[in-house]
Amino acid sequence: MLDAKTGLGQSGRKRKKAQGARADTIDKSIIHLLHRASQRASEIFAQETRDFDLTARQYAVITTVAQHEGLSQTDLVRLTGIDRSTLADVVQRLLKRGVIQRERTTEDGRTYAVRLSAEGRELLEAIKPYARRADRLVLACLGDEDGKAAAQILSRLLRRADEQAQVDGFEQSPR
Repeated sequence: MLDAKTGLGQSGRKRKKAQGARADTIDKSIIHLLHRASQRASEIFAQETRDFDLTARQYAVITTVAQHEGLSQTDLVRLTGIDRSTLADVVQRLLKRGVIQRERTTEDGRTYAVRLSAEGRELLEAIKPYARRADRLVLACLGDEDGKAAAQILSRLLRRADEQAQVDGFEQSPR
């Protein structure tokens, strides 16, 4: 609600100006740009890997599991950056397809260790060239030099954001 005397809203900003500023700057918002770039990259991945019926998130999970056999789902959250509830859904879908297997760990009966099945290994080997092509297509939007720079900048952004989250007492963003 606007204060009649000052023209200010509850946040202390003039409402009309704030609304106009948002409309003018959405295409300059790093959060918006990262989100849109992620959406576009996911679309390219889906197009390139369409014959495999595997999402980019599912690919991230099976690639991570292949690199670290016997991970817990908590470890997968940390290494992939996929939130717990989404990861649980991804794991269920991959289990139903027979791509991964899981079993209770001996150290903690509440924790599952996740492994690729033989079918999962075959799927991963078959999809890798298409996933690499998707990566190349995304980076080609920028050219070689800018693509490499963008990857380095994004890695640095994630690393620093994780470090800041630890300083601020937040859970580290899962990766």
